[in-house]
Amino acid sequence: EVNDLTDQIALLRNGSEGGRSVSDLAKISRTLSTTYYSYVDSILDGDFSSANGDGDRLLGALVDYTVITGRDGAAESIVSLLEERKQAILDSTGSSPKSLITDQSCYFYRETDGYEAVFSSARLGDMTVSDLNRLILTEPAGYDPTVIGKLTHTPKWFLAVPTDEAVCLQFTAGKTYPISRKGGGGEVDMLLERIVIEEEGAYLLFSCYDLTVSNDFFRSQDIRVRMGSTTGYRIPKEAVSRVGAEDGVYILIGNMIEFRRITVIGEGNGYLIVNTYERDQASGAVSPIPYLYEGDLIITSGNHLYDGMMLK
Repeated sequence: EVNDLTDQIALLRNGSEGGRSVSDLAKISRTLSTTYYSYVDSILDGDFSSANGDGDRLLGALVDYTVITGRDGAAESIVSLLEERKQAILDSTGSSPKSLITDQSCYFYRETDGYEAVFSSARLGDMTVSDLNRLILTEPAGYDPTVIGKLTHTPKWFLAVPTDEAVCLQFTAGKTYPISRKGGGGEVDMLLERIVIEEEGAYLLFSCYDLTVSNDFFRSQDIRVRMGSTTGYRIPKEAVSRVGAEDGVYILIGNMIEFRRITVIGEGNGYLIVNTYERDQASGAVSPIPYLYEGDLIITSGNHLYDGMMLK
């Protein structure tokens, strides 16, 4: 934090001595607006790395704005507040620096959230559903001002997800699943290590060795598990017709209507998912009717359509 404050103070001082002109005001105002909303979105998404960068840009644009509009005093006031904060931190840690030494290799994380002693890998050995439910309701601990971070001696991360027996039966232990935060962010592939089903409920225990988990996930939050995915074309159900023994759709080529074959592999919300042309070809199926292909213009409604029909 001291280093961040030093950088911000330097940014403010350098900006107040810059050579901005009134012609730059419109550009600076746009930067203030867009950077502010980007900063807020990053905070809400939990992307604190991007938020730090947005914060620096926002501060720089604010300084430029105050210089051009003749409000330099505002920047000086901010500098004074930052210097007071920096000095307060230095005073609280004492005048002499201290060295921290560990006799094991480890990863150091600057952020602490108070959940370090609430949920840790040491609790996983025989954790019951009741144990997990109690941990979820436990408030994070507070730390005194001298705590500067935490050490972990393994890059392995765990995720315990409370659920019910019906959901658990849809999963397979030993299989990897893509997991993401409900609020957004990237997916992380995690191994399902254990499925626990008891009278009180159930939970899934995932793990991974992906260090980005510390950036993408909070210690306690709602998550989304993608159980599978299907690749194909999505078409409306009402567009499907049956010709002989084949399901398909009518497409428009110029002013002519033609029938195209489909293979349904999934459905939901009024739509069907059908095989791509390449996957259908790989199946080795033989038919005189061609398959639906990427870019074909599907006719979604109409009466008395037939293959070869001309539109006038």
